[in-house]
Amino acid sequence: MRDYIKDNALMWLREFKADGLRVDMLPFMRCISGADNGQDDIPEAYELIQDINSTIKQHFPNKVCIAEDLHKHNFITDPVEQGGCGFTSQWDAEFVHPIRAALTQPTAEDIDLDKIVGALLHSYSGNIYSRVIYTESHDEVANGQARIVEEIALKPR
Repeated sequence: MRDYIKDNALMWLREFKADGLRVDMLPFMRCISGADNGQDDIPEAYELIQDINSTIKQHFPNKVCIAEDLHKHNFITDPVEQGGCGFTSQWDAEFVHPIRAALTQPTAEDIDLDKIVGALLHSYSGNIYSRVIYTESHDEVANGQARIVEEIALKPR
């Protein structure tokens, strides 16, 4: 099964010339519940993730591997050689929430500039490029929030 999963990931890069891979819901690969509390970790899955990312780095050094893991851990983008998962970047929840909050404030006085600066300067593994920033996603909207333009339009001025 490990070989099947790894070969499938590599197939997209080799045969279909994809620019990279995005791994959805990584916490549920790393642990059974996705809670990320250390109680139900899956060490074999962590090793598989490291193996896949190491192989991609070795054979496809110009490809990117993005983790959708909103738990904000440096080890997601830390190199495998340092015990990390070895992803090129990860989705950054430290950006989306403060920026959405600022964009939906009715007046400039209501915007917390310290949170904006923090969102802009945040990084993982000491690398500003190790994150994917966004202001909305299908997940945000599916979990009760409207699109940014709708949120702004609905706020009284």
